[in-house]
Amino acid sequence: MITFNNVAALQRAPESVKDAIQQQGVLKVGGREYHIQTDLQQVLRTQPKDSIVARFIEGVSKLFTTGSSASVAQGLTQSLFTSHAGALQQRLQSISSVEHARMLFKDAGLQSPEQVLDRLGRTDDKSLNGVSSGEVKQLFERALAEALVNTASGQALEALVGPSVTRALVNKQLPFASLESLRTSGSSASVVGGLEPILMVELKNLGLAQQHQQSVLQQDLGSAPYNSVLSESFYNPKGYTEDVDRAAAWILKASTSGGNEWENFTALLREYRSNGKDLTDATVLKELHQRLVPDIDRSYRGPAISGGRLLSSITGAAMLDQHLKTLDKDHEQVGKQLFAAVVGFHGFIDGNGRMGRLLYALTELRAQQFTPMAVETENLLSGLS
Repeated sequence: MITFNNVAALQRAPESVKDAIQQQGVLKVGGREYHIQTDLQQVLRTQPKDSIVARFIEGVSKLFTTGSSASVAQGLTQSLFTSHAGALQQRLQSISSVEHARMLFKDAGLQSPEQVLDRLGRTDDKSLNGVSSGEVKQLFERALAEALVNTASGQALEALVGPSVTRALVNKQLPFASLESLRTSGSSASVVGGLEPILMVELKNLGLAQQHQQSVLQQDLGSAPYNSVLSESFYNPKGYTEDVDRAAAWILKASTSGGNEWENFTALLREYRSNGKDLTDATVLKELHQRLVPDIDRSYRGPAISGGRLLSSITGAAMLDQHLKTLDKDHEQVGKQLFAAVVGFHGFIDGNGRMGRLLYALTELRAQQFTPMAVETENLLSGLS
């Protein structure tokens, strides 16, 4: 057992010695034995088993939380955990906000992320002396994210798109809340309730998109109302006759990017017309999209929240990946099915319309033809109008 004369001696000890003490779980200071509660990152006085004082261990533990800062046990805890880099790493790498908060607050009574938020909300900065603002912020955001996933909307989304996608979407909402707003409201329910509506909107839009895409797969897309054709003079005023050029003109006419993408469109159309790559393969689509829209200055696009049906780019991408696996690459109407899925799920941050039209055009060119879809057909396929 590692022994010290006093707390100051432990404070001067190398980090490696402190790590060894944590691994052993016990130490002796001033002739008295202390034990470590690793799950709480807390040091407590060890009482003899046959001593009547042992009956008060639980009371001592509770007293520690609010007791004198001069107590030996509290000083040992400060040295071994609060100011020790290895202990900080242990907290930051804990599996949940609850585990993190139990160690930070020395409170085994914390059972849920909502309770962690409530505890943070009633704890001021002075009470967190010695704890970095970065750690507090991470704990707040982690607890808030877990609490959002625990909501009814969060659980429903998780069932549809999985934990990682749901957590990624939730993480994008965290900047819209703060520890200050939590302390002002005084309630975790208020902060969580302020962010849950975005998950509710996403869930609604997801249901509509799924329902529409399944309906598209049941339709005869070669017949009315899915077979309207755009007037040649409307999109091809220069009178191109080669199908690749006609397809590029059609895509460019509908593009809202504002750039001159003619050369890029024609190059991709010629290359993918003959390279035989599976256009229902999500990896191929990501590769093609990166070349189609190479310079995107955002990492996320949120869902439509004012009456639209657009999914966020995170959920849209996940649903598109799922949906592509249900498509038959040899189906005679796979081009329209791909257009419907890419534009309907809107899984890319930008360029979904161009991508959908490019895929449709490629399936047409591979069939040695090109029939320009009319806008009304596009709207019917996407389900967004």
